[in-house]
Amino acid sequence: MIFILLALLSFIAYMLRKCIQLVREVKASRRTEPYDTPVETEFVEALGFRVRITDSKSALYTPAPAPSVEASNSIVFIHGLFGCLETWIPVQQELSQQHILRIVTINLGEDSSLQPLNWTAQASVVAKILDVLDVSNTFIVGHGSGAMVAARAAIFSERVRGVVFLAPIIHRYWTLALLPWLVSSKMRFTHASISDRMRKHHKNPGTLAPEVAAAHNAAACSIPFLAAILSTVAKKDSPFIQVLSNIKVPMHIVWADRDTFQHSCEKELDGIVSSSETIADSDHWIQHEQPKVLTGILLKFIGSVMHT
Repeated sequence: MIFILLALLSFIAYMLRKCIQLVREVKASRRTEPYDTPVETEFVEALGFRVRITDSKSALYTPAPAPSVEASNSIVFIHGLFGCLETWIPVQQELSQQHILRIVTINLGEDSSLQPLNWTAQASVVAKILDVLDVSNTFIVGHGSGAMVAARAAIFSERVRGVVFLAPIIHRYWTLALLPWLVSSKMRFTHASISDRMRKHHKNPGTLAPEVAAAHNAAACSIPFLAAILSTVAKKDSPFIQVLSNIKVPMHIVWADRDTFQHSCEKELDGIVSSSETIADSDHWIQHEQPKVLTGILLKFIGSVMHT
């Protein structure tokens, strides 16, 4: 019994040291000025937050020529933890005739003060943005943990016609005790660039384009990147599986056959969402490695829903 107690106290002390170290790293990583954002970037006020987006219908946006596709629908892309708007550039280039809306959800707006928002609160902001911009016939695509925001937004907004979960990740609350160690030990953004870490989770590291990598690195230096991630995951929320059972619109899951971030949730989710498929030769960032294949999947899913 004494040995167990000593071991527990030792573990608590270790975690406290890691938390203190993490706080110091967060402070050290803060910038006094926001990084330069692309000219296409806009900010939308929603529920008191100033949220960074890109909207292909905006006068600021000038899409490159691409094959014509059905333009009466809107696709909303939501990135996951450690992501940014620019992660969707490869796919958006394939869909440039389609109405595309990319939304920052983690560290809302990248210039706001830290808010302890859970996935549900972030989804409420996304749903409000759809109202503010009057976006209709919406299909939401959530990557990684962004799937947890996308799922809830599909419930909150009647504007949503379907939702796609791209390489979804479920964050289970029993892992929260390990989060400070994972962030500080595995993802030292103040000592190594986030793009270097990301390349390790690409089957072909060359598919991480320089402009996309640079954008991820810049976002990691924004205020207050790490603290926002910690507060988001630590904030209690309803289980993802329970949320899925409340979604009334069609759902589709896209898995990567070599996803090194996959948290053994494939069978669990496929048992609820009947429509799913796996993309070959891709790691976690499918939108970087297989943008053309992903584009075909999205358009096929949208077409099937709209013609049902």
